Amino acid sequence: MIPERAGMPEGEPEEGSAMSDVREYLTEVEYPCERDELLRRAAAKGAGDDVIGHLGKLPEQRYENLDAVHRLLGDDIDPHG
Repeated sequence: MIPERAGMPEGEPEEGSAMSDVREYLTEVEYPCERDELLRRAAAKGAGDDVIGHLGKLPEQRYENLDAVHRLLGDDIDPHG
């Protein structure tokens, strides 16, 4: 029993979990890197369309570290950040 998920359809991710999903697929990325490298690494680790879609919305630029990726994704993914 998970009260905070009450009323949510089974299989739906919890609010804010998309950021952790993206993080999971970028653990082996070597920074700095370009957006295309983020997409390649995530796809190679089996990321789903939702994760690839979020990464695909990033500007084409050089990313110095994972935090830089998260700052730009934050507005797109996390309504609390």
